[in-house]
Amino acid sequence: RERGNIPGASDLVFEPLTFGVVRTYTGKGGSGAIYLGLVKDRQPRIRPSLLEQTEIQGLRFDFANSRERTLTLSRTPLIRPGADAVPLVDLRPYGAPLATYAARVQRFIVNGREVELTRPCVAVFDTGTTGLAITDSLYDTDELPMPGAAMREIRLEFLTEKGRTLSIEASARRRDPPSQPRASDGCSGRRQARGQRPAAPEVFPLVVTPVSLPWFDPESRRRGERSSPGDNSELGEEPHVLFVGLAFLSRLVLTIDTDTYRLTAFDPAGARSKTTAIPAGLEAHKGWEWKRSDGKWKDDGREIHARER
Repeated sequence: RERGNIPGASDLVFEPLTFGVVRTYTGKGGSGAIYLGLVKDRQPRIRPSLLEQTEIQGLRFDFANSRERTLTLSRTPLIRPGADAVPLVDLRPYGAPLATYAARVQRFIVNGREVELTRPCVAVFDTGTTGLAITDSLYDTDELPMPGAAMREIRLEFLTEKGRTLSIEASARRRDPPSQPRASDGCSGRRQARGQRPAAPEVFPLVVTPVSLPWFDPESRRRGERSSPGDNSELGEEPHVLFVGLAFLSRLVLTIDTDTYRLTAFDPAGARSKTTAIPAGLEAHKGWEWKRSDGKWKDDGREIHARER
């Protein structure tokens, strides 16, 4: 019920709710987890989720403002019907216990080179993960013949409903402190200037690890069911699965509509040209440049709240 100091926020009160704390956990193979999160749809054998007991239809994670990161819960979809978005897929027919927020990967690029995948690949947007977890069907195989420590830069590309490309990326390389300028063109940049602090690591480092999933076997697929609008066509018998964490998401505004299975991801730092995507709910206009100021979006000096029009 807490609304803090967010302008325009209102109370969300839902009762009664079934919500419990797990005393013990017994693993049944693979990497297990306790599901107390923001995934809405589930298998019948899984206990009720928090969101399915509410009227929530939209989630927005604003990680971009490091001083005031916010989570917005909405009773209505946050992505306009006419806005471009990435369609999500439902992995429950493959044995997944929950309808995690997953999208098919169009291109998987590691250290500047595209990975030649021999089967479909999906990425699960997981705010509870730090780096990147790759199923053992792909990790350190002939398709991806390198350990996680060798993956220094990763970019994932997704196809939107209108045929455009949405990209997210993460790097294990150290970045220069924001308060210090980069070395000039006449310097090699290898020497640290006097008084300059060493480069600071990313808050959420890119750590790549393997994961084993107890999905895809005949028994799991038999128990799986499809009861959501997520598009899981053309995924084959056993797609590769990537769990994408905050190393990719920590600079983004991530919006998910839970009932229509649509997603947008937006990097405010990249909003400096007309060709760059803008947040869901804001319409692009020729010749306008979108900039962020004090938590709001501006075009030609006019203040526009990042809300649905």
